[in-house]
Amino acid sequence: MSQQFHTQGTHVFVDVFEWEKNIKLEDSIEAAQEAGMIVLSYMLIPDANSHAVLLAESHISHHRKPGYIALDIFTCGDKDPMVIAQRLLDKMNATKYNIRVMRRGDSAGLYFLDEQQSDVMSSQKQDLQVAACNA
Repeated sequence: MSQQFHTQGTHVFVDVFEWEKNIKLEDSIEAAQEAGMIVLSYMLIPDANSHAVLLAESHISHHRKPGYIALDIFTCGDKDPMVIAQRLLDKMNATKYNIRVMRRGDSAGLYFLDEQQSDVMSSQKQDLQVAACNA
């Protein structure tokens, strides 16, 4: 018996490898508000170069290490987390990054956007796509 799944939200994972300007907590809050989302709370962890924004629609998290930024943006319902991702990438003037998108609550699972993806990541991307298809 097959089971029907319906999308409950969209989860965007962004790995940034080259950028010109670091984003701040305020940038994430502003991007969320510009995308029409409601900010409930936020947390800044200065020593870890991290911050998180709790949204009525879900969350945004940002973690920066030398040579790498991880952005995690999840929104439930029909709100589009790619709006936030694109605003933050534009704000940091990112030139090398990888975007993965996962529909939550949907049997389709993980898929990739090919825009601006690093050639270095192509073999890893292909491995992940195969793993997602076989899951």
